[in-house]
Amino acid sequence: MQKSRVADKIEIPEVDKLIIDSTYPYPKIRFDERCEIETALQKWTLERAELGCVLFGAYAMGKAQELIAILNEVGVAPVVTKKIAEICSVYNANGYKLNYLPTARRYTEEYGETGAFVGITEKSVVDEAERLSSSARIKVFTGVATGFAKIFRFNTDVQFPLSDHADFIQSVDYINATGAKTVLTYGKGAEPFARSLCLAGFNAKPFGEGKQAQTIQLVCKTKEGNAAKPAR
Repeated sequence: MQKSRVADKIEIPEVDKLIIDSTYPYPKIRFDERCEIETALQKWTLERAELGCVLFGAYAMGKAQELIAILNEVGVAPVVTKKIAEICSVYNANGYKLNYLPTARRYTEEYGETGAFVGITEKSVVDEAERLSSSARIKVFTGVATGFAKIFRFNTDVQFPLSDHADFIQSVDYINATGAKTVLTYGKGAEPFARSLCLAGFNAKPFGEGKQAQTIQLVCKTKEGNAAKPAR
């Protein structure tokens, strides 16, 4: 629901039945404003880049491109893996202006004799950091940018809760905007998300049949008498 740097503005159609992602199914998980996360990420990167290499771990499509756009704003063109570079070329061919360096280019050509650089990899950022530390003999700072930073502690120097998904409140805003009378939750968090939505007054159940759907329907029925209407 928040604006992304590398995606079109979200479109919200009116529907009777909605199938919705369940990555973050709990009301207690709430994301910070995107601009605040981006500013913190930029500040941390610039400070650490003065001391050594900075390496981020990110999904090759979507998250990596968003990180590049965020870093480009403060004058950083990150080194990326071959896979990320290939996907970035598609983004650029469709109107985005992402400034990055493929790993095929020697680091010293751009970053001097120390070989220090800011990089993004879709592989294990910890493994890559260990390899760089031993081969280049330079300090490597690691980070990740994922909504799961709100839930888990990663083995990195820093973690930024930057997500391509909606948190619970944003999902509720989306459901309300669609006017859906039935909500089908989909994904690993389908069952707890449906339960949370039922408790909030929605007619929700996991997508598909089976014990999960029956369990949630039972919860909904027991709450029918006291369930609050969804806020508009």
